[in-house]
Order: sequence, then C-alpha cells, then structure tokens
Amino acid sequence: MAEQEYEIDLGNLMAFDGHHHFPSLPSSREELVKACLEKGTKLVQAVADALFNLPSIDDPDGPIVTLPQPTTRLPREKPLPKKKPPTKWELFAQKKGIVQRKKDKVVFDEQTGTWKRRHGYDRVNDDNDVPIIEAKASDGKYLTCRCF
Repeated sequence: MAEQEYEIDLGNLMAFDGHHHFPSLPSSREELVKACLEKGTKLVQAVADALFNLPSIDDPDGPIVTLPQPTTRLPREKPLPKKKPPTKWELFAQKKGIVQRKKDKVVFDEQTGTWKRRHGYDRVNDDNDVPIIEAKASDGKYLTCRCF
C-alpha cells in the first residue's frame, strides 16, 4: 500500500488509517490478532519511511532529524479538575474585605544594622543575644551575669 493512504503525524510518531475496515469479521481471535499485526506493521513502516524522508544531520552516532510539530491533538488521560467551592473562612474574609498578606522571612535589625530572621536561630530582638543582663536590686545577694 502507498504512503498516501495513511494519515501520518511525525510530531507524535504515529500513523492512522481512517479507511481501514475488515471485509468480514475474523472467525477466531488468532485471525484477528494476525490481521491487526499485519496492519500495524504497515503503519510502522509508513512512519519509518516518512522519518527517513526528513532532512537529516550526520552524526557519529547516526543521522539526526528534527521532528515537526504534532498535527494530532491527543486527549487528556483524566478530565480537568473541578473548581473547589470556597471555604467558610474564605467567604467570611471576602465579605469583610480581609486580605491575607504573607510576612517576610527576614527583617532589618536596627540594633545591629543587619538583616536577620523573623523566627528561629539568629532572630531579631533575641534576648539571648544580649551578653550582659543587669541585675535588679530585688534579685538578692547574687548578681547574675550571662556571658557567652
């Protein structure tokens, strides 16, 4: 059979015969499998022939071709996800005009003149960063000094 009888999409590396039909249904499964394999072999050969007709670049590993854009749009495996309804909080926030804003992770520390984390290790305004804590008169006879 000639190559023009098939619809060939080199972008997806596939071929399709839209006019194929069995003259009579095969009587057994083995005959059906044999007929499908023969037709599949012809379609694969048509794709291979079309690939070798594309312009190629010689390479030590073999010829390299650039495939054209696909012409057949393939369907999705699953349907598009449905939009979820808003939660009670989202409805309330929308009604009241509440806008959620994210806080920055780093804040400028005016005491040290550097940027520091808002939370966690080496954070802004951390009490542990102060090397000396003055003792109050009510602390008793022991003076506390925290040194690092």
